[in-house]
Amino acid sequence: MLGLLVRAAVLAVVWMMLTARVALDSALLGFVLGLALVIPLSGARQPLVRWTPRRVGAALLYGLNVLRAVLESDLDMARRILRPGPKAVNPGFIELPVGSDSSVTAGLSAHALTVTPGSIAVDFKPDGGQTIVVHLIDVDMQPDVEAVQQRRARLLGKVLGHE
Repeated sequence: MLGLLVRAAVLAVVWMMLTARVALDSALLGFVLGLALVIPLSGARQPLVRWTPRRVGAALLYGLNVLRAVLESDLDMARRILRPGPKAVNPGFIELPVGSDSSVTAGLSAHALTVTPGSIAVDFKPDGGQTIVVHLIDVDMQPDVEAVQQRRARLLGKVLGHE
């Protein structure tokens, strides 16, 4: 019980930092919101990931993989915008295989696609979430996006223990 109260108090401090308001009413609201988050989550007995050194390494590689994809896409979008003349865009939708049976992998892959400039995950096909419908600014990028997704799915499989 004490652990729940401590977690809620920490969330109250986070709430006051996010709202930039240090006052008793803000602290109480943050504490109540913290309890509303902490109590339902305290019943979860099994963690999503059992962290081992190999999984931590895979998680770091996954983060670097996403960061690299975001930076490369940032540069590509800047080139497209700053290039004089007609803009090289060929927007459209593609269907991207997730590369895993895990719904967590599918969700994290959709998130990574969405934070990457030039692409956004729009929907999952009704095949159990094994295919993501993605909008690309240039459908000619599909082979590159598929290659990045396969690396992403392989790393997530290592992180989540679905190797």
